[in-house]
Amino acid sequence: MRSQIQKRFADWEREAFRTFRKGDLKKSREMSEEIAGLFPEKRYKTDMWRISIHARTGEKEAAFRLAFQALHDGIWWHPERLREEPELDPLKSDARFDLLVEACYNLMKQESDRHLPMLYSMGDTQSRKRMFAIHWRGDNASAFSEYWEETALLSDWHVGFPQSSQVFGYERFCWDDEQRARADLSESKRHFDEISMSNSDQTVLCGASQGGKLAIDSALGWKPFRESRFFAVVPSIRDLKPYEAILREGICRDTRGYILTGEYDPYIDQAAAFHKLLTDYDVPCKLKIVNGIGHEFPEDFETYLLEAAEFLTGE
Repeated sequence: MRSQIQKRFADWEREAFRTFRKGDLKKSREMSEEIAGLFPEKRYKTDMWRISIHARTGEKEAAFRLAFQALHDGIWWHPERLREEPELDPLKSDARFDLLVEACYNLMKQESDRHLPMLYSMGDTQSRKRMFAIHWRGDNASAFSEYWEETALLSDWHVGFPQSSQVFGYERFCWDDEQRARADLSESKRHFDEISMSNSDQTVLCGASQGGKLAIDSALGWKPFRESRFFAVVPSIRDLKPYEAILREGICRDTRGYILTGEYDPYIDQAAAFHKLLTDYDVPCKLKIVNGIGHEFPEDFETYLLEAAEFLTGE
């Protein structure tokens, strides 16, 4: 068992979000301060939590002071996400909010072409069993890899975590431009093949949210690996028509999938409909719905990870 200090940031984040959603702002403030102290490298997240709490409690001066100090230190957020974030509503009528958004927009333009695709990896580089795990929108490969840390899978799997070149915020990236996304994934796959002892086609495509949808799209359409297997966590599927068109062509005979979603995930209906579509076309696919969670990883993710790996490889 991990101690409180040894818990991963992802574990702290899950607990902090649940506390905030319950409306316990006093405890949320205490937790955000504690987490910020334990993980100073995560300021791009914890500062926004603290700004949101200040906003919710009517502490506008403290909120703007923290926001502009973050900007001074080089930390910024996606400008449209700032405008869309309901927790920041108490700040939006203040002229300083527009200045904050404009500053973030300018930083985003400056950073837009400064990044190259990257690959982070862990596990057994000599294994023939590989997983290519695509981060969700507004994340990075290193942070995303935390969900695989200390799992039994790493004892005999090699897992690669590609990172997009498309900037979304400070230390955050996305896959919004599909053409660039495919180019980035192609480059990361080339790197993954280079560092793997086995250039195996038995690679499971994996991802969460936008990355989960991209894993599905790649497995069914692009097919970067000979065997099209995918493990999609809370995939942000919106439209089923492109998938139905591909399935009608009968080119998905080697496809096999595993979908993991939450009871309160906003995309659960589309995920369930996609699962039914696959089974209607005799594509082997499992759908697991975790009770009590939304658009997030379940606490016992390792259980589903190992089950998915076994189902997708037939081992």
